[in-house]
Amino acid sequence: MQNTSFTAGMTKKASALIRDNKLIILVSSIFIGWKFFLVSVFFNNEFSRSEESLIYIGHIDSVNRCSYIVFCDQFLQSFKTYYGFALLSYRVLFGAIGHLLNMNSSNVFHLSFYIGILMLLPALIFFLKNIETDKRLIAFLLFFLTLYNGGGSHGFWWVAPDFFASLIAFIAYAIILGDYKHWKMILAILMPVGFYFHTIFVYLMSTIVIFYFFYSFSTKNIHVVMLKKIVFSILILLIFYIPTSYYLGGNPYGPETFVLKSNIVNSGIQSLEKNISPAPSENSSSQSKSERRYSARHLFPGFNKIKERYFDYIFFEYNPFFIMIFAGVILILFHYKQYKILSMYFAALVFTLASSLNQHADRALPFIWPITFLLYGYGVWFAFQLSEEYLKENRKIKIAFNTFLYSGMVIFIVINIIYSYGVNQNIEFNPAKFLEDYVWNHR
Repeated sequence: MQNTSFTAGMTKKASALIRDNKLIILVSSIFIGWKFFLVSVFFNNEFSRSEESLIYIGHIDSVNRCSYIVFCDQFLQSFKTYYGFALLSYRVLFGAIGHLLNMNSSNVFHLSFYIGILMLLPALIFFLKNIETDKRLIAFLLFFLTLYNGGGSHGFWWVAPDFFASLIAFIAYAIILGDYKHWKMILAILMPVGFYFHTIFVYLMSTIVIFYFFYSFSTKNIHVVMLKKIVFSILILLIFYIPTSYYLGGNPYGPETFVLKSNIVNSGIQSLEKNISPAPSENSSSQSKSERRYSARHLFPGFNKIKERYFDYIFFEYNPFFIMIFAGVILILFHYKQYKILSMYFAALVFTLASSLNQHADRALPFIWPITFLLYGYGVWFAFQLSEEYLKENRKIKIAFNTFLYSGMVIFIVINIIYSYGVNQNIEFNPAKFLEDYVWNHR
């Protein structure tokens, strides 16, 4: 009798849960179906068997071949070099899965893409629920993230160690923004796991500091608990980062190396050396002035990559119409005081622009791109709300405005579906050219 009551109670709770979250569940099924399809497309092209893929297969194999997972000489010997620490969480996780399932490392690498997508979905929902309470809006934003795929060798399509580091960064953001009793324990686990997935996690966590300044300024409030969480997270991260870097004699991909090897630091050192050297002749003085006019390209060698892989896409090669749309989204979100997403976007933008000090600045893009999709998702949602509030008296203008929004969404969806398929099929696709050839010219 008790078992029957218990079963009936659980069934009732499950039904209520499904009913309350039906839109999120629906979009989640679309998310999984679309991403799984893209993974299958990816493993039919040659890049899935490229040298870069073989590197990750090798990392998985370093654990998979151990008789007792990590208790073997090969695994322990790897810690004599940087590569023993790099991607440690990644190779232990998937090496252990390969070992337990008795799969070869190549098949585990293939499986890791599906596992990564299954891990990404709850992480994104958890993140969204900590920045938004309206379940309809959460489902809408999740749909926009379904459309995000990424490009180059980064993004949701490339389920490699930096993918998992980004995934954990989203969870860390959620814990820091949310209200959780055991946040210290959770963050104490997330920080080392994220760091040992990929060094990019250190950089991603720096964005939460920038976010805090933007958010506090926007809300005109000092969020004490949030600040405590951020400070705690950074301290835990440093506890693992500093000894690791010291043991290795310096982290070749760490922030200190990134700054010291930047052209702007080297240029400053050269200028200082010239200033303390003996006074040159008139001709050489003229020449030295010319030499001191360092171009922006020299000081920010990574900016061109950011421009080509982000700004050119966002503004469709600086089309005034799309610049106006972007500005409109920002203004609408300020109007509705959506300071969390705005602060996240500006934090991501500052981080991305700062990354241009290094020639590999495109490494910053896996964070700003999904935040940009969320920015546009919020923008569309509140644009419809703006229409309801301010245009209800003028039916013709409201219809025209809503038609523009729906048309824009359709174009946005089509472009991202084609682009995502093209990326996973290793086909180049230019959204600006697509609009010019198939939309503007066929109006």
